Amino acid sequence: MPGWRQIIPVMAENDTCQVYLTGGLLRKNGHSLSGTNAGSFASGFRVDKTVLSIGGISVDQGVTEYHVEESALLRKFIDISSKKIVLCDYSKFGEVALNHICPVNVPDAVFTDWRAPMKEVLGLRAKGVKVYMAEQR
Repeated sequence: MPGWRQIIPVMAENDTCQVYLTGGLLRKNGHSLSGTNAGSFASGFRVDKTVLSIGGISVDQGVTEYHVEESALLRKFIDISSKKIVLCDYSKFGEVALNHICPVNVPDAVFTDWRAPMKEVLGLRAKGVKVYMAEQR
């Protein structure tokens, strides 16, 4: 999966994009920027859509994340976003990570792959969550 170092040059060439980086702590193995400084930076914005990569999603425990610094930033983006979108593969379903991000019915949509457990998918849908599953190729 491409990281921000691969995406930024592509976005910089697009005349319709404006690129802002949050700053904050660089998590070297995930190439993410997060933490208090990143959250402070994000507080000044309102965004139409936020796309979240998460540690886990559970019907009972909601959306969770393993990394403390990233968790704070994810919660901030949920606060400032009109639409909240979760991207996760099948392994995140039923997984409960250390840090609570939001109740399961907060995201407007969850996008996942065909291997997501149907019991979890149906449970999310019963809570009003729109779940979209990619088809197997």
